Amino acid sequence: MIRVYILCKRLINKIRSILYQEEAIYELKKSKVNFYKDIRFLGPSILNIKGICTIGRGFICVSSLNCIDYGCSKIIVKPNAKLTIGNKCGISNVLLHCYNNIEIGNYVN
Repeated sequence: MIRVYILCKRLINKIRSILYQEEAIYELKKSKVNFYKDIRFLGPSILNIKGICTIGRGFICVSSLNCIDYGCSKIIVKPNAKLTIGNKCGISNVLLHCYNNIEIGNYVN
C-alpha cells in the first residue's frame, strides 16, 4: 500500500512539473518573448511581461514552496521596459521587476 502511495505521489509531482513548464512557455509565447526551447521552469512562476524580453539558451528558473509570497518566482516587465537574460543563467525564488532596463549577462547563477 505504501509503495502504491509513493508511486502515485511521484506521478502527481511529474505531472505538476510538466504543467508548470507548459504554463510558463505559454505565457512567454503570449507575451512575444524571444527565447530558446531549452529553457526550464521548475516550480510555479508568475510571468507578467508587457515590455521587451529576451531570454538566452539554457535558462533555468527554480521555484519552491518554501519561498515567501506563495512560493514562486516572479518576472514582471512593465510596458516600455527591457529585460535581457543571457545564456546559461539561472534564478531561484526571485522577483525581477523591470521598470526601465535590466540586463543579466551570460553564465550568471
